Amino acid sequence: MSKTRIDKNKINNLLFLVEAFDGYTTGRNVDLKKVKIKLEEVKDIIKHGIDKNEQRKIFETVDYIINLPSKDSRARFYAKIFLITKFLLRIFIFIFMFSIIYIFSFGYLDFNLLILLGWCVVAVIFFRWFALTKVLEFYEKELKFQESKIKFLKEMAQRIIYFISENKEKWGIKTKDLRLHLYNYDYKKVKVIKKPGLLREYYLVEVN
Repeated sequence: MSKTRIDKNKINNLLFLVEAFDGYTTGRNVDLKKVKIKLEEVKDIIKHGIDKNEQRKIFETVDYIINLPSKDSRARFYAKIFLITKFLLRIFIFIFMFSIIYIFSFGYLDFNLLILLGWCVVAVIFFRWFALTKVLEFYEKELKFQESKIKFLKEMAQRIIYFISENKEKWGIKTKDLRLHLYNYDYKKVKVIKKPGLLREYYLVEVN
């Protein structure tokens, strides 16, 4: 079989879209702008698999799911806490790493300050985890009433999986390079490599 070259970025974009659509079904939301960009970048190879009307429906469905917490004051509160702590975590980790570099470069830094920064990172991680847990609990309850939307997103993910599976040999892509992090494992043409564990909530799968 003759192989057809394909930009590796396009393969990564396809895998990203599968993970994004799957994640939305459990409240693990990805920035909608990023999804639109990825769809735009692969539109030339999936135009027959997902048409413009379906893409519009994807955007509408995703936008609805992302904004679900805004309809509940408690969920909205925890969603804000999650976003704030996500931002703070980046800042504190940057400062903490800069402090470590400073110590090795100049050999001096107030270790009390370093310990304080370390505890700040731990505290932010805890509150981020707690807020995320509460948001996911809200989604778990609410998405039970959105079966049609969940079914649609999983169908879109399945189509891309089929598309990758049907073309991987033609593209010369190895199965080990087609790994996905999914929260649902009931898709066809995937093989579960690792199940969720203590530090991993998702299934690691390969497109076969």
